Amino acid sequence: MVGLTAIRNAARGSGLPHRLPALLLVPGLAGASGCATALPWEPNAEATEIFTEEFHSGDLLDLRNVNGRVSIAAWDRSQAEITARKVGADDSALDEVSVEIQQTSMGLQVRTRRPKRRGMWGGKHGAVHYAIRLPERADLRIETVNGSVEVSGISGEVAIQTVNGSLLLTGQRGSVNAQTVNGRIECAFDRFGPGDEHSFRTVNGKVLLTLDSEANGRVDAQAVNGRVVMELAGAEELDIPTRRRKTVQLDEGGGECRVRTVNGAIHIGTGGS
Repeated sequence: MVGLTAIRNAARGSGLPHRLPALLLVPGLAGASGCATALPWEPNAEATEIFTEEFHSGDLLDLRNVNGRVSIAAWDRSQAEITARKVGADDSALDEVSVEIQQTSMGLQVRTRRPKRRGMWGGKHGAVHYAIRLPERADLRIETVNGSVEVSGISGEVAIQTVNGSLLLTGQRGSVNAQTVNGRIECAFDRFGPGDEHSFRTVNGKVLLTLDSEANGRVDAQAVNGRVVMELAGAEELDIPTRRRKTVQLDEGGGECRVRTVNGAIHIGTGGS
């Protein structure tokens, strides 16, 4: 999976068919902005594709990207709306990047396709920024290399990996597995309780978690080079706390939350703390 080897190494050291879009807009654009990470070219061209696909509550969105932001939000329709904004150094670079979508027995697969002859990092091929709307009870599996990921109001299971980019989740009510190498992680829960299993990992970046006022479960946080702060009223300490490691229990039983960073601080509190 994209970025997993890099994550593991850093931690140790401390053919789908193409589907035409429903709408295609290809305006030339000088000085397009908004790239998630620094790119080795100026984004002087832009093209937007909008796809609408059948997607039901409980389905899985499996998306893999290379360069570009991914933003996912909930809505009240049994459809997925996928807006893919391609940016590139010129129009020819846009033509070489495609978005492929396929229905599967589990939901939808979305892939960004790029020319192999130029390799992963070289050349002037473009980036793709995704803005996606899904039913609230969707499961997510998101992988990218250079780009931030934002998820809002999704109550299913969420798995996210990126190498260079921050991760931001709000209104979360399902289990989360979030990993990045270079970037901060922020997550605000609407619910944390029995059956939930959460894992947050970064190498270079802070982790900020906000739990709901009725959170129920075990929270284990450790920073190799950084401070761990927990502001959780009524939490029972399970081990002798240190500046860099704290483990607590909120109420009895409940879920599991594990937080790790190498270079960065960890702050965990409840809403408003």
